[in-house]
Formats: sequence, C-alpha cells, structure tokens
Amino acid sequence: DRFREHALTFALIEIADPQGTAVGLKSDKRHERQIAMIALDQMQGGGLTPDQVVPLLTERDPVLRETARWLIGRHGEWGDALADHLREQLARDGFREKEQQDLKSLLAQFAGTPSVQQLLASHVKAGVASDQEFTVRLMCLSAMQTSGLKQMPESWLVSLTNVLAGEDGTLKSAAVAVVRALPLPKTGTEELAKALRLVALHSGTLPEARIEAVAAMPAGAGTLEPELFSLLIGSLGEEASVNARSAAVEALLKTKLTVEQQAALADAIPRIGPLELNRLLGAFETSTEEEVGMKLVAGLKQSPVLTSLRVDAVTLRLAKFPASVQQQAEALYATINVEAARQKERLDEVVGLVGQGDIRRGQLVFANSKAACVACHAIGYKGGNIGPDLSRIGKIRTERDLLESLLFPSVSFVRSYEPVLIVTHAGKQVSGLIRRETPDEIVLATGAKEEARVLRADIEEIRPGNVSIMPAGLETQLTREQLLDLIAFLKSRQ
Repeated sequence: DRFREHALTFALIEIADPQGTAVGLKSDKRHERQIAMIALDQMQGGGLTPDQVVPLLTERDPVLRETARWLIGRHGEWGDALADHLREQLARDGFREKEQQDLKSLLAQFAGTPSVQQLLASHVKAGVASDQEFTVRLMCLSAMQTSGLKQMPESWLVSLTNVLAGEDGTLKSAAVAVVRALPLPKTGTEELAKALRLVALHSGTLPEARIEAVAAMPAGAGTLEPELFSLLIGSLGEEASVNARSAAVEALLKTKLTVEQQAALADAIPRIGPLELNRLLGAFETSTEEEVGMKLVAGLKQSPVLTSLRVDAVTLRLAKFPASVQQQAEALYATINVEAARQKERLDEVVGLVGQGDIRRGQLVFANSKAACVACHAIGYKGGNIGPDLSRIGKIRTERDLLESLLFPSVSFVRSYEPVLIVTHAGKQVSGLIRRETPDEIVLATGAKEEARVLRADIEEIRPGNVSIMPAGLETQLTREQLLDLIAFLKSRQ
C-alpha cells in the first residue's frame, strides 16, 4: 500500500530517531528496509552511510535496487564507496547476461561521478589477457557510450586512444562508438584524432568501421585524404546500409572539404536518397565557388528524390553562391513546386490500386535499406524507436492514411512525435524530436541515427516545428508495386 508506506516514512522522519529507525535496515521484509533507508536519508541527523546502501545495488529485489540507485544519485560524496563496490563487481568471475546488463546500466548511470569515471578509464585502458577481461573491457566501453555525459572526461581520451591503437577490431569499434556518442573537449584531442585517422586509413578494417572512424574525428581535424573521401562518397548510395550512409554524411559535414571535393560531392547528388539529401546540402552552405554551385544545381535537377526537399531549405543552402548560380536555381525551385503538386495526383492514382499489394513482399520493402523504414520504426521487437511503433498501425489507419503519411509526412504528426524547432542566441536553428531533457540541455533526434544536443543556456526560443524528420520523396525510391506492397504490409499489422 503506497499510502501506508508514505505515512510510515513521514512518521519516522518526524520522530527523528536514527538509532531506532536503523533497526529496520536489518529487517527481512523488503518494504521495512526501504522505508528505513528513505527515512534515515530524509531525517535530520539520520546518518545514512554508503555502506548501508551501496551493497543493495546488486540486491535481487528490484524495488530495493531502484531505491538504492535513487539514494546514491542524491549523494555525490559517496562516489568512492560506489566505485569500490563496482570495482568488486567487475572483478567477479563470470557474468550472466542479465548481470552484465545490470552492471553496465549502473556504470552508465553513475559515470558522472569522478571515481567511477576513473574506474571505467582504468578498465578500458587495461590489456586483455582472458575472455573475462575482454568482457569487462567491452562492458565498460558500452557504459561509456550510454552514459549521456555532456562532455567526455579527459581520462577517457587517453583510454580510448589506447584502445584505438590496439589490434582488436571489436574493441576498436566500441571505442569509436563512444567517441561518436559524447561531445569531445575543445582541446586535448590531437592524439585521439590521430588514432581515429589511422583506423580509418587501415585498408584491412571493414569499410563501415572505417567510415564510422572518420565520422568520430573531432571537427576541424583537417582535410580528408583522397582515399577517405572516395570511401565516403562511395557509401552514400542505396546499396550501403543506413548506418554507413548516416556516418558518411556526418563525416562529410564536419570536415573542411576542398573545392574539388565539393564539386565531386555535387556530382554524386543524383544517387543520394531522401534520408541523406537534405542533411548533405549542409556541406555547401559556406561555399561561394560558381563551379561548385552550378554542379550542385545540376545534380539536384537530376535527383529522383528532388521532391523530398523544400524550396526554403534549398534557398538557404545556395545563398552564398554568385548570382549566376541563383539564376539557374530558379528553374529548380519551379520544378520542386510542380512536382509537389503532382504528388497529390499520384496519391489519387495509387489509392485506386490499393488491395493489389502483397504482404510478404511488403515486409521485405519495410526492412530493406532503400526504404529504410525499419531504421526509425519498430514492428514487434525489431526496428528503431525514432518514429511511432507500427505493430498495430493497420488497426487505426486506412490505406489512404498510410499513403498520405508516406507521401506527405509533414502534413500531420502522431501525438508525442511532434517536431520542435529550437533557435539559439547565435541564430542557429535545430529541428527534430525531443529525445530527452535535463536541467542543462535538450537532446533532439534529427534523423534515423543522428542527435543534436543544445545547451539550455544557448536557447533563445523553442516552438512547434512544421517539418517531419521523416523525409518526403519515398515514392520516388520505390516502384508503384513496392509502394502497394508496403501499404498492404502495414495495413496487415493489426
């Protein structure tokens, strides 16, 4: 009874008898131990110690575990005791899968504590002499990745650089994932950048791992070698995985491209899909070269997914090019507007054919890298969590509704998946879905695999967005048969 527990806890706090209340910590009844812990923590002079709470982090009872986590989160001064306990857990022989997950979760939750940061750094930097040590090292890297820290601690830079210089591909991939997940310090990243570049240049490394290493490099790490630029350009097409394409775009956006590289990127525009095209235009925002601008406009005119773009977004990206480029772009804007009008005609055409799709073929369309639906949407236990779960979408949406959401994703939004637009004091605009909020920052999902972190101190305005992070233009990526198959599959999800 929650009301009774609250009343008892409040009464003990008011009575303020630490010695008598502490007796409850030894009770064999879970709720009595929980009440005693909370009361001692809240009462004046309760004297609750880390030794009384920290061991409960590995208690079998989930309520006691969560209570211990909550209490420890309130006591930053318990960091040393917490680190000692976690060190003992990491030194144990053998881990069941559930134990690994629980321990990794604890390490990630308390990674903001200096003592735990140092613990993670030391285990990641240590060598691997056994399967157990490999498991622990990989677990610590995973905890670092999911820690959600606002900035990577300096002690981790050294440890991660050490891993990247090693031979194990699995550990190196995990280290790259950590670097991509956490904002880097503004200084002191030179050695890390060198290590990442060596991973990327190693021809024996898997291509996707090389791409992710480039994407992890600190901004301003220098120009791209021709070999790496070719690798990134070659990974933008639909034959590459969603992860590889996303990482390639991220790498190209954070690197200072030469004029020749910008021109080559513009030539590649016609084979870039709707998931990546709008983001990739950011690589041209600061360019003023007429040759690059002309190639970019020509590439966009040839793009089969041109209708996935909005005129205002393209105008912004072409703003710094000379007048000759602006003049050529006028025809481009007219094409976008005309194609948008034709989409409505195509909607009516396809609606009349609904019912001809094949469910099994539609499932393959949903899962393939071309449509990339599964990157953002889950059905059952498989798929992403950026967009709404579609496991029962057929029960609440008609075929026409489903078609409209595919062709015009920004017309309406599912509740709890409404985009927001954040404007910073510097004039920067970031649009996406709110993934999480803290007192210090807001994290937005801006794409299938991309997030943007905005400090609250930098925010001037937050307002509802009117553009979905789901790109338009999907129908240009699929044949009419594939589109009908996809609708049939989604409608069958009931």
